[in-house]
Amino acid sequence: NAALLEKAGETTRLREEIDNLRNSKTIGRLRSDSDAALLEKKYEVKRLREANSRLRSDTGRLRNDADGVLLEKEGEVTRLREEMGRLRNDNASLTGGMAEASEKDKEMTRLREE
Repeated sequence: NAALLEKAGETTRLREEIDNLRNSKTIGRLRSDSDAALLEKKYEVKRLREANSRLRSDTGRLRNDADGVLLEKEGEVTRLREEMGRLRNDNASLTGGMAEASEKDKEMTRLREE
């Protein structure tokens, strides 16, 4: 009877030891998996930071390009306004000249008739 109790105690101790080993292996696997997942996340964060940096650079470049184009267009608008002003002045001069010529023509016609 004592031998049976001793064997039962030893069996229980061995079972607990086996369970502890299994748990230890499971914990080791979980740690390994966790370390791998953490490493993967760190790499993903690094890639996202790099992509974000590239996007910021591209955005800055696009803003600079847009500012350059805007300045160009503003220069063109200014040049076109100046040209329009010159054309209006030319038109006014021509209109005045035509009116003057018409008056002279009328004067000449009147003088011929007299």
